[in-house]
Amino acid sequence: MLAWTLLLAACTTWAEPPAPPPDPPPAPAPPPAVVRALPEADGWTALEEGLDLGVFTAPVASTHGDSRITVLRADPERFEPVLLMASAEAERGEAATKRTARAWAERYGLVAAINTSMFRDDHRSATHYLAGPLDPRVEGSPTHVNQGDDASGNTMLVFDPVDPSRDPPLKIVDRKCGQSFAEAHARYRARVQSIRMVSCHGGSVWAQQPKQWSHAVVGVDKAGRLLFIHARSPWSTHDFIDLLLGLPIDLAQLQYAEGGPEASLWVDAGGREVELFGSYETGFNENDDNRRAWPLPNVLGLRPVPGSEPR
Repeated sequence: MLAWTLLLAACTTWAEPPAPPPDPPPAPAPPPAVVRALPEADGWTALEEGLDLGVFTAPVASTHGDSRITVLRADPERFEPVLLMASAEAERGEAATKRTARAWAERYGLVAAINTSMFRDDHRSATHYLAGPLDPRVEGSPTHVNQGDDASGNTMLVFDPVDPSRDPPLKIVDRKCGQSFAEAHARYRARVQSIRMVSCHGGSVWAQQPKQWSHAVVGVDKAGRLLFIHARSPWSTHDFIDLLLGLPIDLAQLQYAEGGPEASLWVDAGGREVELFGSYETGFNENDDNRRAWPLPNVLGLRPVPGSEPR
């Protein structure tokens, strides 16, 4: 009987089935889609740490377009301005050419680009003084002067200090406020002279006029952050300054960059790409029909400060 029981147990014993294979690891999440548009709502949108995009609908409507003003705000401790000039490329022996703000940014790895200032009929020389490193990608690059001193521009955006322990990363020097251009030349490697827009006391200095155009302007806020400002919708420059002074951007100083179809701003940061360009200009292009960015000989760009990490 015992033998039969053992034989029966042996015949009815089954091996444990093999364990099922482990689940495959989850597929990596696809990168977020790039947003190729401005935020729909007014206000600030954080792109990266130290870089914010503001969109504001003006309280006074323009004669054309959506009456929106775009402001890119950069903390100079995390994003540094860089000056790019076709004339510097020519001096380096490279193929120098005008490019759109986007093309300049893509060529030099920038997160943003805007007009430096107006330029002359040779389509290379700035209207006012313009100088900076011959090759901003190279530490200690010698100075390249695109255009010598001009008596008519009363402000100068300066950056890339010779001694960062002594001077801030950037500022706008205003000689109508008793500040010295000669001192700025000695203390900063990059200098962009242009037309003054805001007084020493924070008011507009631009006389009213019937002409109006799209705008690209460059400013500094009360915390020392750099502002790239663009509006496709046209206003007189007098009215545009008043609008900017009324926005929640803590504007301290401001200088003119460009107007009309050539006024440009490119942003590529934080999963958002924005390409803005002007259209309307009294006496030249009196419509809102421009649908392409115009090429520029000089741009002011932004790139991450070496060692800074995106959010």
